[in-house]
Formats: sequence, structure tokens, C-alpha cells
Amino acid sequence: MKLKIILSYIIVVFLLLSCNSHTEKEKKYIIGSWSLLSVDDMIFNQGPNIHFFEYNGKLIMPSGKEIEFTYLLLDGYKIKLSFIQKQPYFNQNTYIYTISSFDNKLDKLELSSKNKKSKYILLKER
Repeated sequence: MKLKIILSYIIVVFLLLSCNSHTEKEKKYIIGSWSLLSVDDMIFNQGPNIHFFEYNGKLIMPSGKEIEFTYLLLDGYKIKLSFIQKQPYFNQNTYIYTISSFDNKLDKLELSSKNKKSKYILLKER
């Protein structure tokens, strides 16, 4: 009985640490300067830039206006964005994200709303 309790405790601790390390790896990847390439398959000639820092970021509009936000990576490949001011691009708070790379030159971050009605594609040079 005592052995079962100890093993259960070790498994729970291991699962918590592996989930935390997953989000930490993802956060290291997300940190950086991204360009918003498209929203709902509409490609921009000059879209905004998005800078992700450790816990917050800046949305820099084509006009140069900067809008601050915070973000939080959640379990299940979700990201929660909280903007300080109103902005015209992100109409949801929580998105499902996927990460991929192209030719070892570009990284792609895709944000999709839960109901899959909105999709954002961001690119970052390596």
C-alpha cells in the first residue's frame, strides 16, 4: 500500500514537470518578433508585427502605433492573449496554436479560434 502511494506521487510529480517543461519549451520558441501574414486566408501586403517577450508583448500596427498585451500558454496547445487596448486583429482571447518550420529559415505560428472560424498565420525569421 505504501509503495502504491509513493509510486502514485512520483507519477503525478513527473506529469506536472513534463507539462511545465512543455510550455517552457514552447514559450522559448514563441518569444521573438513575428509578422502577421494572414487572417482568415486574407494575406497582408504590410501587416502588423507582433513581439512576444517573456510574459507580455507588443502589437505594432502598420501605422507605428503600439498596443501592449500579456499572454499565457495553457495546456492543450492553447494561448490566451489579453490586450490592454482595443485592436482590430484578434477578436478572441484564447486560441489553439500550432508551430512549424520551413526550410530552416522561417518559423510559422498558426493561431486558430476554438470554433475554427478565425485563423491567423504569423511568420518569424530564424
